[in-house]
Amino acid sequence: HTDPSSFVVQSCLRAWEEAEGRPHRPLTGTSGATDAEILRPWGMPTARLGMPSPADRSTLSFEEDMNVLHLPAARRLVNTLLYVVVDTCCRSRTETAGRARPAVDRDASP
Repeated sequence: HTDPSSFVVQSCLRAWEEAEGRPHRPLTGTSGATDAEILRPWGMPTARLGMPSPADRSTLSFEEDMNVLHLPAARRLVNTLLYVVVDTCCRSRTETAGRARPAVDRDASP
Protein backbone atom coordinates (compact mmCIF):
# COMPACT_ATOMS: atom_id res chain seq x y z
CA HIS A 1 0.00 0.00 0.00
CA THR A 2 1.44 3.37 -1.02
CA ASP A 3 0.85 6.26 1.36
CA PRO A 4 -2.05 8.34 -0.04
CA SER A 5 0.04 11.50 0.49
CA SER A 6 2.77 10.14 -1.81
CA PHE A 7 3.57 12.33 -4.81
CA VAL A 8 2.52 9.59 -7.24
CA VAL A 9 -0.86 9.03 -5.63
CA GLN A 10 -1.56 12.75 -5.48
CA SER A 11 -0.40 13.19 -9.08
CA CYS A 12 -2.69 10.37 -10.24
CA LEU A 13 -5.63 11.90 -8.37
CA ARG A 14 -5.05 15.32 -9.96
CA ALA A 15 -4.62 13.77 -13.40
CA TRP A 16 -7.73 11.61 -13.06
CA GLU A 17 -9.86 14.52 -11.86
CA GLU A 18 -8.67 16.69 -14.75
CA ALA A 19 -9.38 13.96 -17.31
CA GLU A 20 -12.78 13.03 -15.85
CA GLY A 21 -13.85 16.54 -14.92
CA ARG A 22 -15.13 15.49 -11.51
CA PRO A 23 -13.81 14.68 -8.03
CA HIS A 24 -12.23 11.26 -7.59
CA ARG A 25 -14.00 8.58 -5.57
CA PRO A 26 -12.06 5.47 -4.55
CA LEU A 27 -13.01 2.29 -6.42
CA THR A 28 -13.49 -0.65 -4.09
CA GLY A 29 -13.85 -4.36 -4.67
CA THR A 30 -10.96 -4.70 -7.13
CA SER A 31 -8.57 -7.63 -7.14
CA GLY A 32 -5.42 -5.74 -6.21
CA ALA A 33 -3.34 -8.04 -8.43
CA THR A 34 -1.24 -5.52 -10.36
CA ASP A 35 2.34 -4.83 -11.35
CA ALA A 36 2.43 -2.52 -8.34
CA GLU A 37 2.77 -5.58 -6.10
CA ILE A 38 6.09 -6.31 -7.82
CA LEU A 39 7.37 -2.71 -7.87
CA ARG A 40 6.40 -1.55 -4.37
CA PRO A 41 8.76 -3.87 -2.43
CA TRP A 42 11.65 -2.35 -4.40
CA GLY A 43 10.83 1.10 -3.04
CA MET A 44 8.87 2.40 -6.02
CA PRO A 45 5.75 4.23 -4.88
CA THR A 46 2.86 3.13 -7.07
CA ALA A 47 -0.74 4.01 -7.76
CA ARG A 48 -3.35 2.07 -9.68
CA LEU A 49 -5.05 3.61 -12.71
CA GLY A 50 -7.26 2.00 -15.29
CA MET A 51 -10.17 2.36 -17.63
CA PRO A 52 -13.72 1.70 -16.55
CA SER A 53 -15.39 -1.49 -17.72
CA PRO A 54 -17.99 -1.12 -20.46
CA ALA A 55 -21.27 0.30 -19.14
CA ASP A 56 -23.36 -2.69 -20.26
CA ARG A 57 -21.49 -5.84 -19.25
CA SER A 58 -24.59 -8.03 -19.13
CA THR A 59 -23.89 -9.67 -22.51
CA LEU A 60 -20.09 -9.94 -22.18
CA SER A 61 -18.17 -13.02 -21.11
CA PHE A 62 -14.95 -12.53 -19.13
CA GLU A 63 -12.87 -12.97 -22.30
CA GLU A 64 -14.97 -10.44 -24.20
CA ASP A 65 -14.88 -7.97 -21.31
CA MET A 66 -11.09 -8.14 -21.25
CA ASN A 67 -10.92 -7.52 -25.01
CA VAL A 68 -13.28 -4.52 -25.22
CA LEU A 69 -11.84 -1.07 -25.72
CA HIS A 70 -13.82 2.14 -25.51
CA LEU A 71 -11.72 4.67 -27.44
CA PRO A 72 -12.78 7.82 -25.54
CA ALA A 73 -11.98 6.06 -22.22
CA ALA A 74 -8.63 4.88 -23.61
CA ARG A 75 -7.78 8.42 -24.67
CA ARG A 76 -8.60 9.75 -21.19
CA LEU A 77 -6.39 7.04 -19.66
CA VAL A 78 -3.47 7.93 -21.97
CA ASN A 79 -3.86 11.63 -21.13
CA THR A 80 -3.97 10.77 -17.43
CA LEU A 81 -0.82 8.63 -17.67
CA LEU A 82 1.03 11.35 -19.61
CA TYR A 83 0.10 13.89 -16.93
CA VAL A 84 1.58 11.61 -14.26
CA VAL A 85 4.75 10.95 -16.29
CA VAL A 86 5.39 14.67 -16.88
CA ASP A 87 4.57 15.51 -13.26
CA THR A 88 6.95 12.79 -12.03
CA CYS A 89 9.77 13.76 -14.40
CA CYS A 90 9.56 17.38 -13.21
CA ARG A 91 10.26 16.38 -9.61
CA SER A 92 13.63 16.03 -7.91
CA ARG A 93 15.16 12.58 -7.52
CA THR A 94 14.97 12.99 -3.75
CA GLU A 95 11.21 13.52 -3.91
CA THR A 96 10.59 10.45 -6.08
CA ALA A 97 13.11 8.07 -4.51
CA GLY A 98 10.76 6.17 -2.22
CA ARG A 99 12.33 3.87 0.34
CA ALA A 100 15.44 1.71 0.01
CA ARG A 101 15.31 -1.57 -1.91
CA PRO A 102 15.17 -4.78 0.13
CA ALA A 103 18.45 -6.55 0.71
CA VAL A 104 19.23 -9.33 -1.75
CA ASP A 105 20.66 -12.56 -0.33
CA ARG A 106 23.26 -13.44 -2.96
CA ASP A 107 24.02 -16.77 -1.27
CA ALA A 108 20.45 -18.03 -1.46
CA SER A 109 19.74 -20.69 -4.07
CA PRO A 110 17.14 -19.88 -6.72
